[in-house]
Amino acid sequence: MFESLGASSIVTKRGIPDEFGGDAMDFGVQFKRGSQSNAAAANGAAHAVCRTLAAALLAAGLAATPAMAGDFPELSPSLTYQVSGIVTPKCELTTINPSVDIDGLANPADNTTAAIDVALQFDVACNAPVRVAMASRHGGLKFQGSGTSDSAFADLVAYRASVDLPGHQNVLSCTSERMADGRKACEGESDGAVGAGKGAIQLRVAAGQGLLLAGKYSDQVTIVIAPRLGGEDEGAGAP
Repeated sequence: MFESLGASSIVTKRGIPDEFGGDAMDFGVQFKRGSQSNAAAANGAAHAVCRTLAAALLAAGLAATPAMAGDFPELSPSLTYQVSGIVTPKCELTTINPSVDIDGLANPADNTTAAIDVALQFDVACNAPVRVAMASRHGGLKFQGSGTSDSAFADLVAYRASVDLPGHQNVLSCTSERMADGRKACEGESDGAVGAGKGAIQLRVAAGQGLLLAGKYSDQVTIVIAPRLGGEDEGAGAP
């Protein structure tokens, strides 16, 4: 009977090369002569060696794979997005009463102008600092009639107008005479954003400007409010 080759394994452990980042094993196999009765044992030992070798190779392959999906290589391609929203500056003006009557313009004691303070109210809604301008059609309350040659009577009653906005008092103040020169002559700006709310033109008539004729004194006052954009020059302001 022929003697069979018996196999035994010698297993040693060494450090894995850096490119794998894990552990590995070296395997050595020795053969020697033996009896046929040892064949089964030898075959079993060889199979065990193969199974151990396969498991080690599988472990080494897994060690070379990134452990987590969130671990990206340093040179992975990437994109960065800048996201922004644009809000357009705007202002809205509305009023329910564009015509205002002034009662008591004349002082009954001497028929000269009385001290009058009247508010021309409006609703405003803005989302930015604003520029404000005012203009007067006649430069004062002008007598609407044939008038008289008597210089003691006033054909034109002067006044001062100032603008109040939500959260901003006295944004602009000009005389009616200056307002007659156009919007650029009477212009100002708020020192911050103007929200939504009530605004008003405060119109004040000084007392004792002269005798008044019987009839109607009137003027047309225009106000312009616009968002103030960056870089614009400051308004002319009050005289």
